[in-house]
Amino acid sequence: MTFCLRTKLNKMILAALLCLLGVFLGGKVSFAAFKYTPLEAEVHFKCLDVEGLDTANYEIVIEPKDATTPVPDEDRLTVNESGEGIFKMTITEPGTYEYLLYQVEDTQDRVKYDDSKYNVQVFVTTDDNKQLIYSVAASYADSGDKPSEIAFQNEYIAEEETTEETTEATTEESKEEPAPRETEVKKGEKSDKPTADSAKTGDGFSGSFVVLLILVSVLGMISVTYIKIRERRD
Repeated sequence: MTFCLRTKLNKMILAALLCLLGVFLGGKVSFAAFKYTPLEAEVHFKCLDVEGLDTANYEIVIEPKDATTPVPDEDRLTVNESGEGIFKMTITEPGTYEYLLYQVEDTQDRVKYDDSKYNVQVFVTTDDNKQLIYSVAASYADSGDKPSEIAFQNEYIAEEETTEETTEATTEESKEEPAPRETEVKKGEKSDKPTADSAKTGDGFSGSFVVLLILVSVLGMISVTYIKIRERRD
């Protein structure tokens, strides 16, 4: 009799355990079986016009902040100087997903690249029908300020024109100030300006010679007078 009671009690306990296990597994299976319809989220950006630059291409990168963030379909896009781009990512569950978006500095000549970096947040929730919906917010990574849009404004650096301006200025000065002309002396005419030859054999030389003769004459007269005076004394 006692054995029968124990057997029945064991069966009741086992049945209770199976019921509890069934409830637990049933709820677990039911929870795991529910899946959201995947959502394709989009993050838009643009590169603004660059004055003075006809054609150029820019590379924009987006990086997930952590391993739980959905990886974009493409993490690098190339656009032109006035183009727009869209990063797309497939999301399957509600949550807040963060990305870093920035521009790669290339080696294009005379281009100053916009080094702005953006923190991008994709907020995913559900609507009344249990469908995933999302919104996107962005802020500057260095300041936290919120921009009106995710955009990159590159600049074109013109070539320096200092050398050309200096050359033009020198040319203008040479035009305004002509080189002095040498005075031409026609054959048979006297030139007012002394030349090298005239300094040697011209009027300048004749004047010096006359002065020398006068001095010699005066000295000679003085000498003769002095000799005569001495002779008279003797």
